[in-house]
Amino acid sequence: MCLDLDYDIRGLKNLDVKLIAYTIPVINTDPRRLIVLAVKVSSGKLHEKEWKHYLTEYPEKDVHNFVIDAVKYPVVLEHIVFTFLIDGISRVTSHQLVRHRLATYTQESQRYSESYMQKALYSIVEAFKNGSINPVLVIPECVELVIKEFKNEASEDDRIKCDKAKERAFKELISKLESAFQKREASYIINLFLNSSSIRKLLDRSDRACYDMHEDFKKAMLKAVEEAFVIPPSIKANERVCLAEEYLLSIARYYDLIKKGVPYEDARFVIPQAIKTRLMMTVNLRELIHIACLRLNEKSQWEIRELVKKMIDEVSRIVPEIYELIDKTCGSR
Repeated sequence: MCLDLDYDIRGLKNLDVKLIAYTIPVINTDPRRLIVLAVKVSSGKLHEKEWKHYLTEYPEKDVHNFVIDAVKYPVVLEHIVFTFLIDGISRVTSHQLVRHRLATYTQESQRYSESYMQKALYSIVEAFKNGSINPVLVIPECVELVIKEFKNEASEDDRIKCDKAKERAFKELISKLESAFQKREASYIINLFLNSSSIRKLLDRSDRACYDMHEDFKKAMLKAVEEAFVIPPSIKANERVCLAEEYLLSIARYYDLIKKGVPYEDARFVIPQAIKTRLMMTVNLRELIHIACLRLNEKSQWEIRELVKKMIDEVSRIVPEIYELIDKTCGSR
C-alpha cells in the first residue's frame, strides 16, 4: 500500500483541525504509558511491579519500544482516545469521514446553522465597505456633471456637488447592505455584487453565460465564496470564477426559498455539497491508524487526505510514534 505521509496541504483554505482532548492516566499526562500497562495486564506480568510504576517510572526508551511493538497486538492501542474539532471541510468529505463507524461524530446541523453562508455574505459587504468593489450607482448630480463637461460648461461647484452626492449615495448603499445582511436578504447583496463587476468578455462556454471579470472583482468573489465553499484545486482559472458565481447564486436561491415560506430543511436542497461544515470527532488510536491507512493512500480523494494528514500531525505531538505505527500497520496489508 502506497501512503503519502508528506502530502503537501494546498487545496483547502481555512481548514482547521484541533486536537482538543485525549486520554491521560490519573497520575501522569503521557497516554502512551497506558499501552505499556495494557501489555503487562495482557501478558500476566502486572504483578512484577505496582501498576503505578508503569505510568510513572518505567523508562522512556522502553515505553517507546512497547508503543512500536503494539502493531503486533493492536487492541492495546484502543485505550488511547482522541477528540478533534474539525472546521472547514466540505460535506462531500464529511460524508466520507463518517463512514468510519468505529468513531463518534457530532456534526453541525445544516438545518439550523447558516454560519458559513453568512460569512460569505459578510465578506461581500466588507468588499463594498473597504472599496475593493465599486458599485454601479446612477447619481443625478454626476450625470449632470458629465453632460456639462461634454458641453464644456462644468464648474468646480458642479464637481464638488457630484463628489458629495457620491459620498452620500455610497453611505446609503452601505447602510442598505448592512440592513440586508441583518435581514438575510441575500439576493439583494449577491445581485448587487455580481452586477458591480466590470465585464471584459464573454467566456467561451457552451452551457451558460459566464463572464471574465477584472482581477479585483475575481479576488473579492473568490474570497467571499471560499468563506462558505470548498473549491477543488483541479478547477482552474476562469472555470473557478464561473463555479464561484454558481455557488453565490445558490446562496441567493436558498434565502429566496426561505422568504417564500419553504422550510429550512427543504431550502437546503439547493446548496451544493461543496458547502463547508464543522464537526467534533472522537476516535481511538487503533481506528485512527486504520483510517490513515485508507485515507492517506495516494488514490484517496485529495480533501480527506489533507484532513487526515492534519489529524495525524496533531496526534504526533502526543504520540510521536504515530508515523512509524502507520507505516508498520499499513505496510503489512
